[in-house]
Amino acid sequence: MNNFIKQLENMRATRMDEHIRQYTFATRNIREILNKPEWEPWAHMIQELSLYGWYVAGDLKITEFNEISALLEEGNIAKLNQRMTQLIEGYLDGIIEAILRRHSSRRGPLKEAFWAHKQELYFLSIPVFFAQIDGLCDEGTGRKFF
Repeated sequence: MNNFIKQLENMRATRMDEHIRQYTFATRNIREILNKPEWEPWAHMIQELSLYGWYVAGDLKITEFNEISALLEEGNIAKLNQRMTQLIEGYLDGIIEAILRRHSSRRGPLKEAFWAHKQELYFLSIPVFFAQIDGLCDEGTGRKFF
């Protein structure tokens, strides 16, 4: 039994190492872009936002970047969270449509999961999202996410 548990732990560690490697590879291009001089004013803001659990959607306008940057400088995290929530909610339908277009073979389950999530039916939406994430990772990398 101990040998079996050790094998499971090794498999989990190997899979986690692979996820970290893939994440590092995927984010390398983002880091390269952010290191370009024209992105310098926003690079710090984008990194700081990530510390609070936010990502920057490609749809954000320059004025919104500037507004977010000012909130970060103020240190008013409650206001920042409120504004980021408003921005993401404003772009959410477009983000969902882009996901559905990009992954048209998974449109049915993803569309239903997004609907269930909007209805706050998390016991329905989250397992479907996890299954779809696992499948998408397997298709894209040959490895499962979970």
